[in-house]
Amino acid sequence: MDNPGIGGNAAIAHAALRHYDEYYRPDGVPWTGWCEMYIGNVMDEAGIAHPRFASALLDAISGPLYRGLAPAGSLVFFDQRANPYGHVGIAMGDGTMLSALGGGIVRTTYTDWVSYLGWRPYGTTAPAEEPLVITPLLNAPASPPPDGGPATPLAVLPAWSVLDTGPTMPPYT
Repeated sequence: MDNPGIGGNAAIAHAALRHYDEYYRPDGVPWTGWCEMYIGNVMDEAGIAHPRFASALLDAISGPLYRGLAPAGSLVFFDQRANPYGHVGIAMGDGTMLSALGGGIVRTTYTDWVSYLGWRPYGTTAPAEEPLVITPLLNAPASPPPDGGPATPLAVLPAWSVLDTGPTMPPYT
């Protein structure tokens, strides 16, 4: 499968940014451990159809994933080394993502996470030659993809490749 050659989704990225630094869900419960719910809520706000999954791992294996730097508004997925149920965030296009972690909705880099599986676009709105730019929230520059090249495709992941256990990654640094 080839790289989809598409850009990001401004609606998803901007909906995600509206929740930056929130600690509590709308029902008053802390966001910690509710990454898939955060993704679903943001997708609903952006008007993008996205099925609700019981875990980020189930979401990850539901379709093709691509390796490398994700366009803004794409979903980025992680295996169980990040969390027993996997993890998912929304890419900001610069090697960072917004996701529900221990500090609420936070922005972190993802390209150097050993548990990073890849990214998937949803309802793209910008062609690849017109990248979506979002004002950085972090002062430090994002680290480039390890190979420095464009995103390379990763076929639909079989369940065994996602559930392979490996060393535990330090919690969300």
